[in-house]
Amino acid sequence: MAINPRKVKPSIPARLQSFIDDTKNPLDKLAQALDENYDVNLANIYAKKLINEEAETLINSLAEAFNLDEDLMELTKSKFINQLKVLQQEEDLNPSHLVVIKSIIQALESRQDANLLAYIMQFFLPSPFPYVFAELDEEFYEDEEELKREFNQEDKGEQDEDDSQEDTDDVEHPDCVCSLSIKTKNYNKIHFYIKQNTKSNCIKVLIKGDSSASEIIIPIESEIEDILFDRVNSINYDVSTWQDSVLRITEQKVIKSRLEGKLNPVMLKLCNAILRGINNNDINLYDDNSEMF
Repeated sequence: MAINPRKVKPSIPARLQSFIDDTKNPLDKLAQALDENYDVNLANIYAKKLINEEAETLINSLAEAFNLDEDLMELTKSKFINQLKVLQQEEDLNPSHLVVIKSIIQALESRQDANLLAYIMQFFLPSPFPYVFAELDEEFYEDEEELKREFNQEDKGEQDEDDSQEDTDDVEHPDCVCSLSIKTKNYNKIHFYIKQNTKSNCIKVLIKGDSSASEIIIPIESEIEDILFDRVNSINYDVSTWQDSVLRITEQKVIKSRLEGKLNPVMLKLCNAILRGINNNDINLYDDNSEMF
């Protein structure tokens, strides 16, 4: 039996990172760097690294803080707002978490067309967010149409070849669709179009990026497979590259998202897995190299 290489999980990460066994306290290294006999450029590096480390350790995600996973979230706008209002009354609430909760509530209540998916995904991200959440624009819809048009043509060609073949992974009539456009630091722009049929419990993930995106897509698929193990009957991936070359230089990861249908825990888990996979592998190469000091 032929083995589908897309179903075989990689045994190594997409990008290996060195580990420096350094027992010095970051604050001590900063103090040493500030000494008049030491290189002042290193002081800037150590200060920036120390600030980043403090931010990471002090402000985790709301989901971690309240021990909530996707299955415990209220996935309608009104119920999600009520859940946040209950959480903000918790004793010993981290002030930084309170700021995030209040900002999400305010955004959802003040906007009639608020993108629920974007705000629920923020619940699972550390603060400050590693992504900038942007509004949908013409570029987003053009990319989405290009992606859908290409794969619809491919699906039609496959059906013409064998009209009698039964599609056990039918997602032609999905009841939940998520569309994510993400601009990364090192892999340019990647668009994910996720179709889910909850009745047949199957998912199809359409992915479009440039040639550099293939490296990061492998660990993303691994992340999805791990998180959805035993939760769905089938999950299939189709990957292609942009018709035109894409070059988007950005210092921040930017996400645009759109939801159709009723959000459910499985789809939310999948979207969070994509964000996690990108965030864990789309490293800032400058900051990573500075750790060698």
